[in-house]
Amino acid sequence: MAKVQDKFQTATAARVGRNPLSTAIGDTTNLRGFDQLREGQRKGWLQQHDKPFRINNLPTGAGKSYLIAAIATHRMFENRKLRTWICVPETSIADGFLDIKFTLPTGMDWHWEIGHPLCGEKQNEASNTRYVIDWLQHPSTKYMKGRILISTHATAVRVYQMLAETGRLDLLKDLNLEIDEGHHLLNAQVEGIGHEEIDAEMGRNRIGSLVNHFWENRKRGLEVGITTATFARGDGYSNLTPEQLAGFSRFNLPY
Repeated sequence: MAKVQDKFQTATAARVGRNPLSTAIGDTTNLRGFDQLREGQRKGWLQQHDKPFRINNLPTGAGKSYLIAAIATHRMFENRKLRTWICVPETSIADGFLDIKFTLPTGMDWHWEIGHPLCGEKQNEASNTRYVIDWLQHPSTKYMKGRILISTHATAVRVYQMLAETGRLDLLKDLNLEIDEGHHLLNAQVEGIGHEEIDAEMGRNRIGSLVNHFWENRKRGLEVGITTATFARGDGYSNLTPEQLAGFSRFNLPY
């Protein structure tokens, strides 16, 4: 970690472009309007930017969307085939991901934009499901924003179910799945109880099955980032299997 941190601290002040007119404590916007990551975000990036399976615990208001975008940007620059699919529990959360300008710890300024936003008021889950499958079928890596899609957890579950039912799970490859508010996750093998029973009795979110698929097929270029203020579900059920927990790199920013 020390070597990695030293490497990224070598970016010059000129490249970072810190605004010399700014005197406010914590103001990290450079002359070109790009925000440097906060200290907590920076620590998270340094620990997680090269990890394919990640858990990020950050308090509310700590800038989880910035960290997700910064890590995903680095991952996609490192692997030009990789695309990023961000999943949020409700559409209102998506706005914080749509347009972000930041400076990575490498010193690179980046304007993050999502080319495929599926959380608008006029969209519905059925059409979104078809849209995501079409996006998976026709990968385009020409423009960075075209490699990024955001949808709800519900859409992700519907897509996974549709692909499983039609025998097209092979479309899930070279894909970084970023799950915001990851405490909604339910371990795909939780307590030996089938998801059908849990869904019927407790209305649980089945996105855990999608995460399980990514974990079991990680050799196909699949990655998972889970970000939340608290990883505890609060109902006694586990989010991930013990094997998965051991294989995920975990960053925790204390309150």
